[in-house]
Order: sequence, then C-alpha cells, then structure tokens
Amino acid sequence: MKSSKRFLGIYLALFHTFISLAQSPVHAPNAGLPNLVHEEAAARDLRSALNYLTSGNIPKDANLFGTVKISGPQEAGSHRIVITCKGSRKMKVQMDLPAGKSTYVLSAGRAIMRGPTGDNFRLHAINTASETVEYLPFAILEETDDPNMGIKAVGAGVVASTPVQVYKLSSAPATGFEHFRSDGRLDPVLVSIDPATNRILKLEKAQYSENGKFRHKVEILFSDYRVVGGVSIPFTQQRFSDGRLRSTLQLESVNFNTGHADSEFELAQ
Repeated sequence: MKSSKRFLGIYLALFHTFISLAQSPVHAPNAGLPNLVHEEAAARDLRSALNYLTSGNIPKDANLFGTVKISGPQEAGSHRIVITCKGSRKMKVQMDLPAGKSTYVLSAGRAIMRGPTGDNFRLHAINTASETVEYLPFAILEETDDPNMGIKAVGAGVVASTPVQVYKLSSAPATGFEHFRSDGRLDPVLVSIDPATNRILKLEKAQYSENGKFRHKVEILFSDYRVVGGVSIPFTQQRFSDGRLRSTLQLESVNFNTGHADSEFELAQ
C-alpha cells in the first residue's frame, strides 16, 4: 500500500500537471451563471485558429509517442510516454517508471490513475470535470460555439519573445460534478495565440490539490510545431507549476484516425 500511495503522489505532483482544465462537458445551457461573456469576435479568432491548426479536418483520434523529462526529487529523469485519445474528452496516458507502467485514464470528466501495483485512484472532479486533451492544443478550441463557454479577448502579451493575443475561456461543470467555487464555475484558462501563425504558444490555468486546499498556477508552453497529416502539433511541451519547471514532453511521432473504441477509455471500478 505504501508503494501505491507513493505513485499516487508522483502523479498528483507531476502527471496531473500535464492535464488541461479547459471546457466543461457538454450540457444544457445554464442561464443562471452571472457575467458569462461570449464575445463573438473572440470566438471567431479561436475558430480561425482551430481551422488553421487542423486544416479544417479535426482528427477523430490520435496516438502520440515520446519521452517526458521530469524535474524534481521524485522520479526525476526521462521516461517513455504513450498518449492515446479519442475526441477531445477521452484519453489514456501511459508512462514507464522504474517500478513499472503507470496509467492515467480520462473519460468525459471523470478520471483515474493506476500505479504499477494495479491499484486505481479516482481523482476529484475539481481537476477533471472540464478536462480535455491538452497534448493536442487545438482540442481546447473545439467547443467555442458552446453557449456555456465564456470567451473574452483580454489583450496582448508576449511568450518567448513572440507577440501573442490572450483569450480567457470560462465555463461551468455539468450537473452532478463536484466543484469548490461558490459561483458554480471552474477556473478559467488563458490561451495565448500567435496571431501571425494561429499557433497556441501557452496555456495558463489553475490546478488544485486533491483535498481542494491548495491552488497552483500551471503554465504550459508549446513549441517546435510540426505538421503531421495536415495537423499542426507542438513536439515540445514544457509544464510549469508556480513558476517551476516540472516536466518537458518531447514527442517523437504522432498518428491520427487509427480507430479507437470507447471501451479503451473505460474507468475501472
């Protein structure tokens, strides 16, 4: 049991910073949310970026292969990683650690982590209710027409010496999902886009501890974009928590539309 708790700690500290806090699961409009601003001009900008990044053809599923370098006292070093996803809300991430393979499974707002011992840990919905496939940054743009998605342009910025436009995406979780905020929303995510290329260069979001007591600022930087099957993918992805580099993902290969069944993303009880 001690070994299982150790791997849970590794995932909460490191692996969970790989995951996006972006849009809410599909649900009926919630007119009771105050100040949910949906700027159509900003939405058009994001749809334009999505069209550019996918060449107008959003993949149904994907496989990503690479190496993740973890910075920190636990499991520091480089580890093989395989990411399988279907749509924007189903994902399985497998990472090879010295003690064996560890797995993260996301399915429509619910998620578990499984350590090398085989023990499953169900994660709190504050970090999973709105989760999408962050490794494919265009996934965060797929629901800009959702009336429950607040979209607002917040101004200009700079990422790695590149001028960007910053957009704020806000949403509320579907009924039945747990959350901590009294206004019924999930924390917004900030998306920084290079207007010259339509590439997403940075995501900024909140990440909570599983007990909900601690809130961390997570930043994800995307670089080394390459076109695979008409889709632009950042082959280098750096993740920071409270200003500290936690991991660097270096992709080696990506393929799309290989045909994954929903059963591959079922959550073990």
